Amino acid sequence: MEEYIYQVKNSKGENVEKSEVIIKVDGKDVPSNVLTSVEQPSELIVNFKYEDEVTGLVSSELKLVFERQISNISGKPQEKSLFTIQSGSGYKVNIEIVTDIIYAIDKVYSTRTKEDYLPLIACSIRAIFEISSDKLFKTHKNIFPKFNEQKFTSSAKREVRDGLLKNVAHVICLVKKNNKLKT
Repeated sequence: MEEYIYQVKNSKGENVEKSEVIIKVDGKDVPSNVLTSVEQPSELIVNFKYEDEVTGLVSSELKLVFERQISNISGKPQEKSLFTIQSGSGYKVNIEIVTDIIYAIDKVYSTRTKEDYLPLIACSIRAIFEISSDKLFKTHKNIFPKFNEQKFTSSAKREVRDGLLKNVAHVICLVKKNNKLKT
């Protein structure tokens, strides 16, 4: 939190060490002047206080606002979108047909009669998964783990007959094993 302090001078014009400034967040002391991680949108009030020997208490206040920024995935801004990502910079899909499908789904979803189109939206989302996973497996097959289907239970063997379900399981395993992909 000391980085928010530009400079501190006493009433005589002399520089004061930043370590002499008492920092409180929402009225509570901050151990080692480090703000704890903020995981939810919130507002914090930071107070900086210094006791000057001539003028007494000198204080300043700062409000920190933490927001969750949401961007559309398709790259084509829509008023209402089913496809968003928590980011300040958008996310562009490189498969043109997938971008077109996302745009069409968002267009239908923003209508008043979207309930009439829910089956169409569901099928279109499945098509997005199918197209994306097919492309991913064709271009990067070597990065996916190999499943030993012999160790699967009989019900799991039945489930993985569906190629899309198997591909989704592969992608989930890949993401779980690679923290960089989670962020």
